[in-house]
Amino acid sequence: MAAGIRRAGPQDAAFLFVLYRSTREKEFAFLPASQQEPILRMQWEAQSRGYAAQFPNSEDWVILWDGEPAGRVLWCEGPDELRVVDVAVLAQFQNRGLGTYGLGLAAERARQIGKPLRLTVRLDNHAAARLYERLGFIPLRQDLLYVEMEQRAAKPPV
Repeated sequence: MAAGIRRAGPQDAAFLFVLYRSTREKEFAFLPASQQEPILRMQWEAQSRGYAAQFPNSEDWVILWDGEPAGRVLWCEGPDELRVVDVAVLAQFQNRGLGTYGLGLAAERARQIGKPLRLTVRLDNHAAARLYERLGFIPLRQDLLYVEMEQRAAKPPV
């Protein structure tokens, strides 16, 4: 069993929605099932448009497990950083190192371009924060809901 990655394309829209829904279903469990799907779809579409507007040069990657779509890592190179915009793995594929794999590829890209790797995580997402800390991310700043973290990149070889 092996991890892999490929660029996301229009053919991945259905998978990316399933992935998004899997990360948000608990928040909407109180609603009748007939209402959950349309609300989650509306939010996913809004998030997708927001990411496209805020990070127009982003690279969207599908993380694979034995060739099967299992997760996503979305990053964007800015003037002073490589920003991980989103990283998620379906529950049935978690604890196999796929999030670490996707973040490792982002870290490698950050090293290649000599920029720090940054991301933002919700304060209540303790599992993700522990993963990021294990991978060498340090807190930069936080507000009432989020903490921004950074993994510093080494200068690329000359």
